[in-house]
Amino acid sequence: MLSFFIIEPLRKRIEERSTLTSYSDAIFLLSVLILILSLFFYIKSYQQIKKNEIDKKKLKLFFLIFSFLLIFIWPITSHDAFSYIYQSRIISHHQANPYEHSYSEFKYNDKLYNILENKWSSRYSPYGPLFLNIGSGITKIANNNLIISLLLFKLVFWLFFIGSAGLVYKITKSLSSFYLFAFNPYLLFEFLINGHNDIIIIFFLLLSLYYLFKTSWKTQFLSITFLFLAFITKSYAIIFLPLAGIKIILNKKLITEKVKIFIFFLFFIILSTLFSIFLIDKNVNLKTLLLPIQNQTNIINPVLHSPFIGIIKNIFKTSWKDSALISQTIFIIIFSALSLFLSQKYKYRQLLNYHIFIWVLATIFFFLTCIPWFMPWYLTIIISLLILLTHNNTDVKQKIFLYSLYFISFFAIIFYIILR
Repeated sequence: MLSFFIIEPLRKRIEERSTLTSYSDAIFLLSVLILILSLFFYIKSYQQIKKNEIDKKKLKLFFLIFSFLLIFIWPITSHDAFSYIYQSRIISHHQANPYEHSYSEFKYNDKLYNILENKWSSRYSPYGPLFLNIGSGITKIANNNLIISLLLFKLVFWLFFIGSAGLVYKITKSLSSFYLFAFNPYLLFEFLINGHNDIIIIFFLLLSLYYLFKTSWKTQFLSITFLFLAFITKSYAIIFLPLAGIKIILNKKLITEKVKIFIFFLFFIILSTLFSIFLIDKNVNLKTLLLPIQNQTNIINPVLHSPFIGIIKNIFKTSWKDSALISQTIFIIIFSALSLFLSQKYKYRQLLNYHIFIWVLATIFFFLTCIPWFMPWYLTIIISLLILLTHNNTDVKQKIFLYSLYFISFFAIIFYIILR
């Protein structure tokens, strides 16, 4: 993975272009090759971890140092980190609402516009209010320094990444599961090199799972709270809220606390929504919470979309926007029915692995039906959940989940060739 340090110097030597992440085909394919080789060594090293041939403390120390070094590598295959910067500057430097104002509106009075401007600059933000508030704090500190802004964003992602790795170990009590998360080359590449904010969602999902299977109503409340924080970071995390809610409702040990949980949950949602909206723009109303979803679904790629959207368009000859809406409606109906059906599996409903598996299936189904613009880093959430399933399962199931993890990691890497 440290081989990626050579990519940016090579780009500057080979290319004359000065855009932030413009790479020739040769540089791009070299990056994919490094990832594939890293995945190969990652798989081979896992066998040594399984045999307990590596000291736990040394492995964790190496992980901290190794992962920290990666944040200093320039983003390679994505502009998103720079989009985070300019959308956050809309709040911190222009005191405007990024859900109702695009970055291109500030091209004459933003000092970094000529550097940061890209094809997404004219669009409204698709990110949740929690993430934009975090970002506005970062860009306020960094002021007009692009390098400091980028490093601070990646430093925040690094902190969430090591926190997530720690939660994987805490949930599974397995060094091999910790290794599978902490050293997965694709996760390292997307979160610490390209700098994607999906690691924040993964952190909150892992926290939610950790508390979901505790016995008190307070921990159940914390579980729902962290899922809500994931939702106001990036909107697709909303699919996990009903799944966790069903598990809590069917928990007989908490039957006397259900009303209390509901009141606290409702109270928290109202306060959090108002607070997150207030931080962005004091003059907007509650619809602001839905604007990230609306802005996300307005971006439709005729090639890189969920398969069901393309199928519906071909069958019914509808527009891309209508096809996406129909597909998303089908998802909501089927997802709701399956959630109720799965909740009746009394024998398994209190097993952690069972619920993680349901979350994996729900995520896959969501990606197959609801995403109008699918990117490979969306698969990081499936990879992270699969890692939890590689421990404390039968040998056959464990191998299935492990090989699924390897396959999806490889597919995500190869996906970049499709994007190219």
